[in-house]
Amino acid sequence: LTSMTVQDRASGLLSLLMQLNQEHQQQVPENTSRRMMASVLLRRNIAALDNLSLLKEMVQPILSMFDAPHNNQCRRQIGHCLAEICSTLSILAPSDSDDAIK
Repeated sequence: LTSMTVQDRASGLLSLLMQLNQEHQQQVPENTSRRMMASVLLRRNIAALDNLSLLKEMVQPILSMFDAPHNNQCRRQIGHCLAEICSTLSILAPSDSDDAIK
Protein backbone atom coordinates (compact mmCIF):
# COMPACT_ATOMS: atom_id res chain seq x y z
CA LEU A 1 0.00 0.00 0.00
CA THR A 2 2.88 2.40 0.52
CA SER A 3 3.65 2.47 -3.21
CA MET A 4 0.14 3.74 -3.95
CA THR A 5 -0.69 7.42 -3.87
CA VAL A 6 -3.03 8.69 -1.17
CA GLN A 7 -5.60 9.46 -3.85
CA ASP A 8 -5.46 5.91 -5.22
CA ARG A 9 -5.74 4.41 -1.73
CA ALA A 10 -8.70 6.65 -0.82
CA SER A 11 -10.49 5.88 -4.09
CA GLY A 12 -9.83 2.17 -3.69
CA LEU A 13 -11.02 2.13 -0.10
CA LEU A 14 -14.17 4.02 -1.01
CA SER A 15 -14.87 1.54 -3.82
CA LEU A 16 -14.27 -1.37 -1.45
CA LEU A 17 -16.52 0.16 1.19
CA MET A 18 -19.28 0.71 -1.35
CA GLN A 19 -18.96 -2.89 -2.57
CA LEU A 20 -18.99 -4.29 0.98
CA ASN A 21 -21.95 -2.08 1.81
CA GLN A 22 -23.87 -3.42 -1.16
CA GLU A 23 -23.02 -7.00 -0.18
CA HIS A 24 -24.15 -6.28 3.38
CA GLN A 25 -27.54 -5.22 2.03
CA GLN A 26 -27.72 -8.69 0.51
CA GLN A 27 -27.30 -10.27 3.97
CA VAL A 28 -23.56 -11.03 3.99
CA PRO A 29 -22.94 -10.51 7.73
CA GLU A 30 -19.27 -11.54 7.72
CA ASN A 31 -18.44 -8.28 5.96
CA THR A 32 -19.06 -6.15 9.06
CA SER A 33 -15.45 -6.26 10.28
CA ARG A 34 -14.15 -5.58 6.77
CA ARG A 35 -16.53 -2.62 6.42
CA MET A 36 -15.35 -1.21 9.73
CA MET A 37 -11.68 -1.61 8.77
CA ALA A 38 -12.25 -0.04 5.35
CA SER A 39 -14.03 2.90 7.02
CA VAL A 40 -11.21 3.46 9.51
CA LEU A 41 -8.54 3.28 6.81
CA LEU A 42 -10.55 5.56 4.54
CA ARG A 43 -10.80 8.15 7.29
CA ARG A 44 -7.02 8.12 7.73
CA ASN A 45 -6.50 8.60 4.01
CA ILE A 46 -9.09 11.38 3.78
CA ALA A 47 -7.08 13.35 6.34
CA ALA A 48 -4.04 13.10 4.07
CA LEU A 49 -5.84 14.05 0.83
CA ASP A 50 -5.21 17.38 -0.82
CA ASN A 51 -7.36 16.78 -3.91
CA LEU A 52 -10.44 18.99 -3.55
CA SER A 53 -12.36 17.43 -6.43
CA LEU A 54 -11.87 13.90 -5.07
CA LEU A 55 -12.97 15.00 -1.60
CA LYS A 56 -16.10 16.58 -3.04
CA GLU A 57 -16.85 13.44 -5.09
CA MET A 58 -16.63 11.31 -1.94
CA VAL A 59 -19.28 13.26 -0.03
CA GLN A 60 -22.38 11.83 -1.71
CA PRO A 61 -21.48 8.11 -1.64
CA ILE A 62 -20.35 8.31 1.98
CA LEU A 63 -23.42 10.30 2.96
CA SER A 64 -25.63 7.68 1.28
CA MET A 65 -23.93 4.91 3.24
CA PHE A 66 -24.29 6.91 6.45
CA ASP A 67 -28.03 7.37 5.85
CA ALA A 68 -28.63 3.70 4.99
CA PRO A 69 -30.76 2.00 7.67
CA HIS A 70 -28.78 -1.26 7.55
CA ASN A 71 -25.49 0.40 8.54
CA ASN A 72 -26.00 0.46 12.30
CA GLN A 73 -22.73 -1.27 13.13
CA CYS A 74 -20.54 0.87 10.87
CA ARG A 75 -22.48 4.12 11.04
CA ARG A 76 -20.09 5.76 13.52
CA GLN A 77 -17.00 5.01 11.42
CA ILE A 78 -18.73 6.22 8.26
CA GLY A 79 -19.77 9.37 10.13
CA HIS A 80 -16.14 9.91 11.10
CA CYS A 81 -15.27 9.78 7.39
CA LEU A 82 -17.85 12.51 6.71
CA ALA A 83 -16.48 14.62 9.55
CA GLU A 84 -12.95 14.19 8.23
CA ILE A 85 -14.04 15.28 4.75
CA CYS A 86 -15.69 18.39 6.20
CA SER A 87 -12.61 19.18 8.26
CA THR A 88 -10.20 18.64 5.38
CA LEU A 89 -12.31 20.69 2.97
CA SER A 90 -12.54 23.55 5.45
CA ILE A 91 -8.76 23.59 5.81
CA LEU A 92 -7.95 23.29 2.10
CA ALA A 93 -10.59 25.64 0.72
CA PRO A 94 -12.73 27.36 3.35
CA SER A 95 -14.93 29.14 0.81
CA ASP A 96 -15.49 25.98 -1.29
CA SER A 97 -16.36 23.63 1.56
CA ASP A 98 -19.90 24.98 1.97
CA ASP A 99 -20.71 24.11 -1.65
CA ALA A 100 -19.41 20.54 -1.31
CA ILE A 101 -21.69 19.75 1.61
CA LYS A 102 -24.88 20.93 -0.13
